[in-house]
Amino acid sequence: MKIKDMPRFNRKESHFHMQNMIDGFLNYFQEHSCIKHEPVKISSGIDPSVRFIGSHISVLKPYFLNDNIPTGGYVMSQPCIRTRNLKNYENDDFYPNWGSYFPSLGILTKPERLEDITKQTYSFIQEQWNIDPHDIRIRISANDTDLMDLAHSIFKSEMFEIDTMQPKYYRHKLGIDGVWGRNFNLALRDYGKDTFSDIGNVIILENQDKQLGIEIALGSSTVLKQIYGLSHVMDCHPVLGLDKYIQNPNIRVKMEDTIVTSMALYNDGLEPSNKDNTNRLMKKYLEIMKACVDKTNLPKEVLRKTLYQYELLEYGSNNGIYTQKIMDFICSSSQAQKSKALENKQQLEASPSNSIIFTLSQNKLSR
Repeated sequence: MKIKDMPRFNRKESHFHMQNMIDGFLNYFQEHSCIKHEPVKISSGIDPSVRFIGSHISVLKPYFLNDNIPTGGYVMSQPCIRTRNLKNYENDDFYPNWGSYFPSLGILTKPERLEDITKQTYSFIQEQWNIDPHDIRIRISANDTDLMDLAHSIFKSEMFEIDTMQPKYYRHKLGIDGVWGRNFNLALRDYGKDTFSDIGNVIILENQDKQLGIEIALGSSTVLKQIYGLSHVMDCHPVLGLDKYIQNPNIRVKMEDTIVTSMALYNDGLEPSNKDNTNRLMKKYLEIMKACVDKTNLPKEVLRKTLYQYELLEYGSNNGIYTQKIMDFICSSSQAQKSKALENKQQLEASPSNSIIFTLSQNKLSR
């Protein structure tokens, strides 16, 4: 269903909106000669340059590296997690502009299809997402003359923002020595404003000898946020009701992010532990969730209800399996802390040095 034909956005039904966007993207480009590529587990480890799959290109790297891209190219939606916010999540003053989990929408095709796939993407954005060209910006570097020539042949001049960003903004790192990407970015108008936010890229993948492929990358949650004028990308996920109990938006958004990301990792088959980096990262998300619960005195029954409702809306009939796993972690961590505190208190009271101090104090008082 086209975006313009969808009912008004409702966070409770955000999974439906997201899935509609994914299905529309996949169907459109399959009808325009692309082959659908199946997603992999976020923790699959197929790309050794990352701990979690953070982009569809991690899945598609072998095809352009081995010159094995099919004629029509691949199109896919890949569940992704980027953990860049995690290092700041213990800081209560930090407000995350992005969530960790999102479905990445991507295309990989042959270098000679650069103009064709760019035109198709532009048509898709207008036809399927009902975006007016007035609400689109092309953020591009004048140094990339081939991309400039391409963009001028497709887009209106008033859509351009040329060299308004730092040089690194127009370059993509791929975690592969000697291979990089040169890109221009697509941005959509912030709802009711004269500012714009990025929603994707057109990227030339290359090495020093030749172009290896063309990538189209679009962020589904950022697109939904821009189209519907949502306050935050976390509003694209049906984590409901926390705003009634957590007034601090910094903590609430982190809490929502840890719920969405932890559930995604449980769904991926991962468990929190110190076993390896992926398990440790998952454990960290759950620890941050617990810290948010403790700081806000969120009642456990409210947490359970929020988790269960999200699990039901996002993953369907699941018998609350992930909810129970998270509650077990939160409650066991709380009990472990209480036990440790009691043990420390008992050790302190039983300490010989304390007995001596107590005796000396008594003697001093008696004099």
